[in-house]
Amino acid sequence: MIVPTMTIEEVRHEMLCDYEAVHRKSFANTKIMQQEMLRKGLHHQTQTLKYKSARNNNWTILSHIELHRVLHNYYIETTDNRGKVAYKFMFDENQKPEEVVKYNTHFFQRYRERQQPNLANPADIIRYFFKHNVQCDIGETEPIEGGLSLVNYIMAEGVGLGWSDHEKKIVKLKTFLPHHMLNKSQQSLAEYIKKMDDSEEFIQQIDPESLKDKFK
Repeated sequence: MIVPTMTIEEVRHEMLCDYEAVHRKSFANTKIMQQEMLRKGLHHQTQTLKYKSARNNNWTILSHIELHRVLHNYYIETTDNRGKVAYKFMFDENQKPEEVVKYNTHFFQRYRERQQPNLANPADIIRYFFKHNVQCDIGETEPIEGGLSLVNYIMAEGVGLGWSDHEKKIVKLKTFLPHHMLNKSQQSLAEYIKKMDDSEEFIQQIDPESLKDKFK
């Protein structure tokens, strides 16, 4: 069971142990929904399914279902020492779970401020975010020291900025910028972060000596 004191490495292990059961649950439910859509003459449908695994982890399976294509978001809402967070899988080219992405409290705070969903409850904001950002593509990366890279994840409503540890297969998304706030003249992710005044969040979490000058 995922608890707030776990490291993200421990969370990733817990999620991987659950994955096959979560995938089977979503696959079976998708087949039922597609058959129902055929009977009703529907072409697409969005469904949110709650699933508690044998390891007592509470998953949300958000599915955008079409007759010949399905997009899934598998994620877990939980808390850490800063507040409400979410974890989800990113998949490799063979659709196998690879990296685990952590969306931290600051990310969802910035999402609400900048995207302005008319919601106050953190759990509602998380559900709204994943419903409107089903797909996520990796944009540019910018190497920093310690085996980490600054990354951006391109979504329907904007860009998530954070850092990635490729060896551990972990991504932490720290903040969110809607598309209308992006400045094409910016040259790097570090410049985005400085411009949007999110540098403190990055320094507190990454904290290698080499980043001090980067985020002044």
